[in-house]
Amino acid sequence: MHRASMLALASALFAVTSCGSSLVCTEIGCDSTLVVDYGNVVVNEPYSLTINPGGQTVSVVCLSDNPDDEPLPEYLSCGAGGFEITGELAENTTITVAVVPLSTGQAVIPNALVPLTVEEALRPNGEDCEPVCYRRVGSVPPNGGLP
Repeated sequence: MHRASMLALASALFAVTSCGSSLVCTEIGCDSTLVVDYGNVVVNEPYSLTINPGGQTVSVVCLSDNPDDEPLPEYLSCGAGGFEITGELAENTTITVAVVPLSTGQAVIPNALVPLTVEEALRPNGEDCEPVCYRRVGSVPPNGGLP
């Protein structure tokens, strides 16, 4: 009887995997990411970053060690040479970036429009299964968008 059960199970699995119209997908999730580098601009001090992911304006302070500053949103990380967004707000094809060091108040990147390209498409459940998550990358134009 045990052998008959194994045969039935094997036949059922073969039928599911061999039938072209029956697609079985796992349910592994993923998050899209958006990575922007500041090109030839490096800011090694606290600075104000203003961006517009998903059409909403977000202003944060990056590289701050001041406990009174607002913490960064969970979806955003930033450093001296750029930033990364993870999740739903990473589904853009362009993003506007402004970077202003707190010490000078002078923009080193004044509202640069950064085009984003898809570097990688992730399909954790297989080619024909959802979700599809993207890694988009972009770089601020030379001179930080300054004329």
